[in-house]
Amino acid sequence: LVAPLADYSYLTDGELQSISSIKSISLKNNTANQELSAAISKDLDKIIQKENFETTLEKRDKKQYTYVYRKLNINLNADYIIYVSDNTGLKLVWLKGKTTPEAIEQNNSED
Repeated sequence: LVAPLADYSYLTDGELQSISSIKSISLKNNTANQELSAAISKDLDKIIQKENFETTLEKRDKKQYTYVYRKLNINLNADYIIYVSDNTGLKLVWLKGKTTPEAIEQNNSED
């Protein structure tokens, strides 16, 4: 998951021009982490709902789930959450940064 983060503009469809904060967590899939993984997933769902994030990518197959959520505001602040869960464990990355007026305008025109 680290290599794709080298080009964060690719992950955010070119919307993030700069990153001010990166938070990440990675848990291996084992019995010691099962409760923590479930709690993180549950808390993430609450955050997504409460903060009005929108889903920009949802990909599921037999052994892997990948989601990208975003939240943009009129002050040009942007949040992206990348969540991957597969048979090896859970990976979560939260990016905070700045976007451009053009990106917000494009986002609004897609709605």
